[in-house]
Amino acid sequence: MGSRLVEEEKQRLIDFLTQNADVFAWNHSDMPRISPSVSCHSLNVDPNAKPMKQKQRRFVPERNRIIAEEINRLLEAGFIREVQYPAWLSNVVVVQKKNRKWRVCIDFPNLNKACPKDSFPLPRIDLMVDATAGYERLTFLDAYSDYIRNPPVLSTPKPNEKLFVYLGVSSIATNAVLIRCKDGKQFPVFYVSKTMAEPEKRYSKAEQIILLLVNAKRKLRHYFESHLIVVLTTFPIRMILHKPDLSGRMTKWVIELSSFDITYEPRTTIKGQAVANFLLECDVEDLEEDYSCSLWKLFVDGSSNQMGAGIGIKLQTPEGTTLSQVIRLEFKATNNEAEYEALLAGLKLAKELKIKNLIAYSDSQLIVQQVTGEYGTKDKTMEAYRTVVLREVKDFDQIKFIQLPREYNEDVDHLACSASSSGETLARVIPVDVLIQSSIFYELPDLSAQQVNVIPYEPSWIDPIIAFIRDGVLPEQKDEARKIRSNAAKYAIVRDQLYRRSFSGPYLKCVTPIEARQIMQTIHEGVCGNHSGGRSLAHKTMTQGYFWPNMAQGAEEFSRRCDKCQRFGPLIH
Repeated sequence: MGSRLVEEEKQRLIDFLTQNADVFAWNHSDMPRISPSVSCHSLNVDPNAKPMKQKQRRFVPERNRIIAEEINRLLEAGFIREVQYPAWLSNVVVVQKKNRKWRVCIDFPNLNKACPKDSFPLPRIDLMVDATAGYERLTFLDAYSDYIRNPPVLSTPKPNEKLFVYLGVSSIATNAVLIRCKDGKQFPVFYVSKTMAEPEKRYSKAEQIILLLVNAKRKLRHYFESHLIVVLTTFPIRMILHKPDLSGRMTKWVIELSSFDITYEPRTTIKGQAVANFLLECDVEDLEEDYSCSLWKLFVDGSSNQMGAGIGIKLQTPEGTTLSQVIRLEFKATNNEAEYEALLAGLKLAKELKIKNLIAYSDSQLIVQQVTGEYGTKDKTMEAYRTVVLREVKDFDQIKFIQLPREYNEDVDHLACSASSSGETLARVIPVDVLIQSSIFYELPDLSAQQVNVIPYEPSWIDPIIAFIRDGVLPEQKDEARKIRSNAAKYAIVRDQLYRRSFSGPYLKCVTPIEARQIMQTIHEGVCGNHSGGRSLAHKTMTQGYFWPNMAQGAEEFSRRCDKCQRFGPLIH
C-alpha cells in the first residue's frame, strides 16, 4: 500500500482485496487458459515465408538444468505441450534478468522477415488503455516484483494546454512528473522513472538531468508535440544547453530537444501534494541541486613579462569539478593590472554561470587587500580597477576574497605564465582567448576620449536569437517563435558575441548585414582579393570564420554587382 494513504482508505482497499483474493493467481495452476473464442493472439505471418531450420545449440550443464526446470514448470501449468518432430527446429535462449533469475526464450531469427511490419501501430497503447478505463487509481502489479503502490489520481490535459515538468535525480535513478494546473492547483498527468545504467551514473549532474529530460521527451512524445512544455527546475538547463563547449552526446541532446516547444523556468512553491510526494521519494541530498546557491571557488592569477601579459582562471564547482580558462591580453599591462584583469574575468565567468555564492582566491596580497578595503589605492589605475570590481561584486549574494600563498596557486600561475609568453603550446590543450582592451577602458577619461567613431546600432537577425538564448524571450508570431527555438541549438554566446556551431571546424562568428558587406568587400577586392565568383567568395568567407543567413545567395549577388567584375569580366587577357 502507498505509505501516504489515509488510514480509512487503506483499510477499505485491504478489505476489498481480501474479499476478492480468489481473483489473483497465486501460482501457475491458478491461471486457466482463455478460450480462443474470447481472445486469441496470432502473428501476422507472411504465407510466402519459408521456414528456417536451425542448427542444434549445446549448453553447459548449469544452463541445461535451468532450461529443464523452466520447461517442466510450463508443462505442469499447462502453458505448453510436447510435440514430436523428426528434425530439430529452433533453439532456446537463456537470459539472466536483473533480479538474478533466468528467463528461457525461443529463438526465432527469421521472425521479423516472416511477419510484415505494422505500418500503423497504436502509439502508447498502455496510456490509451489507462485513459479509456477512467479509474482513479492504478496498481503497478506488473511493474516490479514484490512491489505494489497506489499513485495519486492522474489527470487528462486539455488540447493546447500548458504542461509543466518536474525533474528529480537520485544516485541510482531519475524521475520526472508531468503536471497540469487547474484553478491554482497542480494535478499529475504522468510519471516517468528510469534506473540509470553504470555509465550514466558517472555522468555529471548536468548530463544526468538533461538525459532525464530527453528520456521524458521520448516516452511522452505525444504530450511534447501537442503542448507547450515548461520545465520547472533550479538547475540552469537553458544556459547549459547553449554553452559553446558541449560534448558530443550533449550536442545530440540539444538538437533533439530543440525541435519541441520547451521553455525553462525556475521552480517555485510546489502546490500539488502529489508532486511533493513524488519529489520526496528521492533523497533530499540527491535531488537536483540549486547550483546558483551552492558555494563555488574561483582561483585567479595574472602574469606580465617582456613577451606580453596573460591571465589564468580556474573555477571549481561544489562537486570538485574544475573549469579552466586562459586569456592573453593584447594590451600593455603591469603585473598588478594583469591580476585585476584575472579577477574581473573570473567574476564575469561566474556571473555568466548564474553563480551567487563565491570564494575568490588570489596570490596577490595587494589586490585582495585593496578589494576588501584594508589597503588604499594611490594610483588612479588601481582605483579604477577597484571600482569595477566592486561594481561586479554587487551581483553576488555572498562573496569572499582570500589571499592564497603562491605555492597553493601553481596551477593557475602556470596557465597565466603560458598565456603571457606565447600560448601556442597551451592552445593545444586549452583554448586561449584574447582580450583586446582593458576592463577600465571607459573608467579613465584619457582612454575613453580616444574613442571618436560611434557606429549607430541597427536591429538585425542576430537580436532575436540572442534574446532567446540569454533571456528566453520569443517573438509574438508563433511561426517565427518556433523557427527561432528550433535554430537556437545551433548557436552559442561567447563573451556577448553570437557564434554559429561548427561540427567540422571552429565556431563561426555571426555578423550583421552591414558587417557582412564589409567582410565580402575586403575578401573580394581587398589587398589579397582576386575578384572571385559568388560560390568561391562564400567559401572563403566561411573559411575566415564568419557566418550569416543566405551566405551563398548574398555572395553571388555581391559578385554580380561588382563594378570591376562587370567591366573586365568578359575580356580575355
